[in-house]
Amino acid sequence: MKPSGTTLSRTILAVLLAVPLALALAVANLGVVPGTAAAADPETLVLVNQELAVTPGGNLTLTFHPSSPLPEGSRINVRAYQPITLREQLKRAIAHQLSGFITDAAVAPDAIVTDAAGNVMITVPTSATDASGGQLRLPGAGLYPLLVVVTGATGEALGDLVTFAYRVPDPPTVLGQLSIAVLASITAPPSIHGDATALPTALPPDVTAQLAELDAYKGVKVSLQISPDILSRLDDAGLTALGTAMTDGFVMSQPLVPLDPSSAAASGLADQFGNLFTKGDAVIGQSVVARHNSTVWFAPDSLTDAGGLLLQDRAHTQLLVIPGSTYLAADGSLGDITDYSQLFRTALSDTDPNSDADQTCESSSMQCVTTAVVDPLLASRFTDSSLSDEQAALYTAADVVAYREQFADSLSPSLRHALILGLDGEGVASAARMNRAVAMLGATGAANFITLDDFQNSSGALINDGQQVELRLPKPKTTVDLTDRKKNLDDVTLAATTVASMLVDNTERGNAWLSTIGNLYSTAITDDQADAAIDEVNHQLQQIRSCIVPPDPYQFTLAGQSTTLFLRLRNDCLEPLHVLIRLAADAKKMEFPDGDIERNLDPGVTNLPVRVVARTNGTFTVTLDILTKAGELPIVPTVNLRARVNTLTGLPQLITGVGLLLLLTWWVRNLRRSRRVRRTVSGRTEHPATKSVSDLPDQPEGPVDGPPDGLPDGPAPGPDTTG
Repeated sequence: MKPSGTTLSRTILAVLLAVPLALALAVANLGVVPGTAAAADPETLVLVNQELAVTPGGNLTLTFHPSSPLPEGSRINVRAYQPITLREQLKRAIAHQLSGFITDAAVAPDAIVTDAAGNVMITVPTSATDASGGQLRLPGAGLYPLLVVVTGATGEALGDLVTFAYRVPDPPTVLGQLSIAVLASITAPPSIHGDATALPTALPPDVTAQLAELDAYKGVKVSLQISPDILSRLDDAGLTALGTAMTDGFVMSQPLVPLDPSSAAASGLADQFGNLFTKGDAVIGQSVVARHNSTVWFAPDSLTDAGGLLLQDRAHTQLLVIPGSTYLAADGSLGDITDYSQLFRTALSDTDPNSDADQTCESSSMQCVTTAVVDPLLASRFTDSSLSDEQAALYTAADVVAYREQFADSLSPSLRHALILGLDGEGVASAARMNRAVAMLGATGAANFITLDDFQNSSGALINDGQQVELRLPKPKTTVDLTDRKKNLDDVTLAATTVASMLVDNTERGNAWLSTIGNLYSTAITDDQADAAIDEVNHQLQQIRSCIVPPDPYQFTLAGQSTTLFLRLRNDCLEPLHVLIRLAADAKKMEFPDGDIERNLDPGVTNLPVRVVARTNGTFTVTLDILTKAGELPIVPTVNLRARVNTLTGLPQLITGVGLLLLLTWWVRNLRRSRRVRRTVSGRTEHPATKSVSDLPDQPEGPVDGPPDGLPDGPAPGPDTTG
């Protein structure tokens, strides 16, 4: 019955903790390993060539290089020890702490061959049953530590070498496989040449060397993280070589230029990060013939919670890969007893990253990302200068086999294990070491090579005390503050966009300016480098703006209501420039029927005709602005012209005069009519007929002579003459 994930993890941790003590006791009880007592201070033999896998009953052949030629009568013995099933046993064997001696085979003199370079090749037959006739007994399948010992004719120790041999099963049996992902990472500061018309700058020597190393990989599935800016600076031959190396590989999407997500988040550049990421993904898709997507992000340096959240939001990261050094510094790390073949969870705080509360993935204030760790011990094999390339490769392959042996009984589709093979940080592991390690592992059948986009399907969760192990990322040592740089880049971006609209013949310069400015967001360059590049771009922009020379302020007189005004404009550049001309008058005292005028100004002087229409006489200001088409920003300061209009004649004046005459006539007539009305009213009020009875003088009583009531006052009627 296979153990559960929880039980298995507890068992592994207990075994790993117990192994050092048990081995120490075993060594103490057994005494010194046979063959090491005489080696008071033997020379180290350098492994030149060996295959890790040995078939049952096959020959073990290996080549080593002694520090000096072997003297006449030297003897070589190969000793085998009990197979190892734990990584800790492998580490101790490499440190010459060998135990469980099985057999010692003396190499026949005729099986020793020395070449012209001083390399010594030995061939030793193996056997599963006995060790007669100089055979090395390897009784069953497994990973055997071997000790090659060279002694002189009198038995003095001349040198030794620890190596390993994996005797494959007979008959072949399926023991399960570890999935292995090979990681490489290449980055460089972007091109910030400043001269927008220049070709991209050459790549730094270390980047060229890393690309050459990657090109030398043979038959290796590589998961590559590379800056798209590097791809854009490769020639056709470089892109072809990279495409060949990545035939079966996988490329992780990246921003166009290196932009640390932690710095971007802290500086309010989330949108810029997202835009650069989209552009970078497009460049990768066009440049490399390999699968690529944004599901995986390798953080070779430190990462903040905000940076991790930004990756999830803008890059849609599902798997975070961190170096062993970052893991060991993180809260929640299990230290040296960690099983690096399984997955962790990293809790990312969306509130206070320094809070000690709510640090689990079940908390509402946390988001979590699945995390894989580069195995630090495997990574160290690629940088250990004390080992030859062959020996480093063999130790790496043997380490993977020991890892597989450790989980051989439990490997299954439901209990998966996978390791990341590469450097513990930025760079490309040695091709010589990687190629040999991959080839050696291929012969053992212990490894299945995958790419990182399939890592989550090939590895399970690391369980401790019934819970998946959760990490809190360590605080980064430094983050680049891009706040001030962002403001300067916003300003120069606006300037470059507007000046680019002035270009007529070479519009690609505008794209080059914007490309250079975009590169300056990179955290791979310093503020001083960014400021210098911004100054250079601004200098180029000012050179173009300064070519436009407006007329000096002057006064002009209109000979009529409508006329054509000629503006004397000068272009001191050797190319035409596109501008927008705008005239305006105070209180709209003058109209400009053509409105804003767009014009290509050729080199030299241009007399630009502009139609104007005066609306009134007088002297007033006319403003002249020369602007960019994009953004309508001023190229030169506003020029104030003085317009004088005092000769408005013809129909407008006639209409005005007639109107005034009519107005005067109406006023006089109205005045006279008002006077007559007042006199009439006065006369009527004084007439006796208009007065009341109370106003008349007293009259005598009796009949009164006069007209009947209701008739107007007037003379008595005369005789009737009508006939």
